[in-house]
Amino acid sequence: MDRNSRQQKVEVMLERMRQGFVSELAERCDELEGMVLELQNCRGDDALLNRLFREVHSVKGIGGIMGFALVSSVCHQFESYIVGTRAAGGPRAEVGLRFVDMIRRVIELAAEMHPDFTTVERELEMLRRELLCNRHQVLVLEASRMMSDLYREVMKDFPVDLEICESGLVGLGLLVRNGYDVLIVAEELTDLNGRAVLRALRASNSRNQKIPAVFIGGARAGDASRSEADVVIEQGAELPVRLGDAVGRLLEQRRRAG
Repeated sequence: MDRNSRQQKVEVMLERMRQGFVSELAERCDELEGMVLELQNCRGDDALLNRLFREVHSVKGIGGIMGFALVSSVCHQFESYIVGTRAAGGPRAEVGLRFVDMIRRVIELAAEMHPDFTTVERELEMLRRELLCNRHQVLVLEASRMMSDLYREVMKDFPVDLEICESGLVGLGLLVRNGYDVLIVAEELTDLNGRAVLRALRASNSRNQKIPAVFIGGARAGDASRSEADVVIEQGAELPVRLGDAVGRLLEQRRRAG
């Protein structure tokens, strides 16, 4: 069997898997909808909340593997909403159903010859802003657990939700799929370094292409391009104070910009 034939077989197999996922996803959306509605009569049911979260998490993972990045983005925000509303008994039905409906619309659009997901992406961003109100999303790319703990301590009183990732490659994927208000990136990560992440982000067409970024590095951190990072901070005793000041200033600029 020649190389082209093997490639064609692989492509056919992948397409069958994608179609199988789409068919299965319609059924899983029905299950998600049922759990969301059931929660309205069982507020605070931890077992049901956990089952809902696991199902959303599973759909997110498979969606990413099958190439449905927008399904993963919807599920990512759905997960965050479930976690954020746990203390109040779980997600409100009208909000949970909006997430499920967006997944259904992605399925419907995917069947078209040239699908345009723009309307779903806009709706997802609008819902994100509605749910966040005055809170901001901050992505931290940092390989050191000690430094991650420091960032949490510095920003514990800020109206922010921190998402921390140690991989530059995974971080770039998050930046492509999800909306953030500020990026904090360390020079050393587990794969791509922080400078490479910033260069790739600024060269992309993602929604986060122009978000404010704080670059944190060693003694030569100041060499980082100012066109790529809004603030450059060297590691040292003054880092907590300088980071707090920088994040506060960038969030205020973000708020004024709307």
